[in-house]
Amino acid sequence: MRNKENGYEPKCKVCNHAKKEEIERLHDLGNSNRDIIRKLNITKEDFTEQALGRHLNNHYPISKKHNEKEVMEYVEYNNGLKKILLNNSDNQTFLNEKGYCYDCNKLCHLIPAKQSLMQREVLKSLDSKLDVLVDIDSYNQNEYSLDLLKSKCYCYDCYLWHKNNNYDVILETIINKLFNLNITFEKINNAIYENEFYKSKQLLEYLEELK
Repeated sequence: MRNKENGYEPKCKVCNHAKKEEIERLHDLGNSNRDIIRKLNITKEDFTEQALGRHLNNHYPISKKHNEKEVMEYVEYNNGLKKILLNNSDNQTFLNEKGYCYDCNKLCHLIPAKQSLMQREVLKSLDSKLDVLVDIDSYNQNEYSLDLLKSKCYCYDCYLWHKNNNYDVILETIINKLFNLNITFEKINNAIYENEFYKSKQLLEYLEELK
């Protein structure tokens, strides 16, 4: 596509560079062109400082606006995704690399770009791919099937971590509100183990003493 449509210029070395997204992220954070080149170990064989300036002045503003417009089509009814896509780097990740997980409220490499799925949908997709591998003899030797199994484990672990973390935040909020405290769930959890609280009454007494 032409530069006027999406900001991509085929002859631009920065547009075609592997570190393009990182370059633009550092630019958005306020780094100078010289600092960007230094931090990313860019050589003159990659492109010059002048070429970087041309890209950031002429191509990047157009691509950024294009990405923001495209992203709006996906976040109109998805507040969780809308909060994640706060900068152009995340926009590009969603549009080109990772989809959005409703359950964990994050961009995930197991979900195709531009898609939003729940955990059970991701697992169903992985199971469907595993079902195709019906040859038992080669099953354990098949690198692809092992990658799928690893992906399933990753998905389960990620889901459980976020689920437990959400419970911790909820419990922390409730306890602080009930007892008028400002205590983290981590401190509460440590107190339970350090003091060997086996009954809820012991924990309630401990919290009352902190007031």
